[in-house]
Amino acid sequence: MFWEAVLGGFRVFTYWELYVAAIGYVALLLAPPLLQGFVATRWEEAAGPSGCLMLIVGAGVQTFANMAFVLVLSPIILGYGDDAAWLLPWAMTMHSPWGMCKLVFKLSVAAFLCMFIPIVGKWHTLVPTVVGSLALLLLVHQLELEQLGTVTHRIYSFSDGMGPKFGFIIVGTACAAVGTVAVAYLLSRLESLADWLQELVPIVVGLVLGSIPVFMYGAYLGAELRLAH
Repeated sequence: MFWEAVLGGFRVFTYWELYVAAIGYVALLLAPPLLQGFVATRWEEAAGPSGCLMLIVGAGVQTFANMAFVLVLSPIILGYGDDAAWLLPWAMTMHSPWGMCKLVFKLSVAAFLCMFIPIVGKWHTLVPTVVGSLALLLLVHQLELEQLGTVTHRIYSFSDGMGPKFGFIIVGTACAAVGTVAVAYLLSRLESLADWLQELVPIVVGLVLGSIPVFMYGAYLGAELRLAH
């Protein structure tokens, strides 16, 4: 099942919905710093407090953007359809605003704690991989399928062996290594660009390479769901 999941993960890159969702992801991430820059330009005395506030808000926005990116593409990632669920993150937010806030907070804490892991914490792919994988797992829990209990039992009991999980870890590590080298190379070549454009480099590289193990893991979860159903 591992190699089917690998092929299914790469299949996501053939959908135009992925690239539209990626543009929305980048737009969400750029919103807090652009807003902070506008406030600092308009009201200089508010530059300090707004900067501190935007650090906190920015972390939450990044988590929500990663989660929304995965949820929008979840039907394609799980192999349940060829159309993106564009309204899913917003419908979940409108249905339970407080629940979404708590979820974003928990995922933000998980991503923040991962940053303290030696070596791993420096990876540009870390947040997209961690938040994306957790978001998919939470979505699987919410799916009202007849034999969902069997699926979650298989996922957490490793009844299908450690091979697929170990394979996804290897893929994630390889993507992180390539991402680190790619960011360093691109930044060295793009020194003449504006600062905000240089900030886009690790964001885009982290999203692309960090999404690869997430898409493969999602294809694996989707296959498990279909087997149980």
